[in-house]
Amino acid sequence: MVSFRELFNEQQMYQAYLAQQREEDKRQEREMDLLRAEDAAKMWAKRAEKERALKLARDRLLKEVMDTRKLQIEEKLRKNAKEQEDLLRDKELLNAAIQECQQLEQETYTRRLQQSKHHREELRAQIDHRKEAREMEKEEERREYALAEEAEKLYHQKMADILSRPYMKLKFLHPLRRQLVINSKS
Repeated sequence: MVSFRELFNEQQMYQAYLAQQREEDKRQEREMDLLRAEDAAKMWAKRAEKERALKLARDRLLKEVMDTRKLQIEEKLRKNAKEQEDLLRDKELLNAAIQECQQLEQETYTRRLQQSKHHREELRAQIDHRKEAREMEKEEERREYALAEEAEKLYHQKMADILSRPYMKLKFLHPLRRQLVINSKS
């Protein structure tokens, strides 16, 4: 027959074993928590790096587009400046031609009157034609610039719309995106 002392010793040994098992369970749980925290930190770091790379790519693309557009505008401005110089030179040539015509008129007024008048009208028509063509080009450039600005504005509005769009059915979202949506609402 088992004595009370033996039962008591067995009970104490069993209690010590249970306490040791609880400590081991707690230690394993702490290790698992630590591993889960490390995994979550790695996952968030990876996601943050991916987001940063995506933002860099978007910024780089936008900069390339804006640089290209800037170069196009600068080229058009250079072209306009050259046309202005050409127009000024043409105007100076016209003034010189008019003075020459006036001198010729004084010498041979009757004979040259019709020729000089025709010459002046022709030159003025050329200048008017160039001026009109230049104004049309300027208007086209203004229109293109306004369209480009409108397109840029529309692009930013669409981006803002897409980024701010609420998700109606969270169950279809990826768990990370679902968590982000829930966090952003709270």
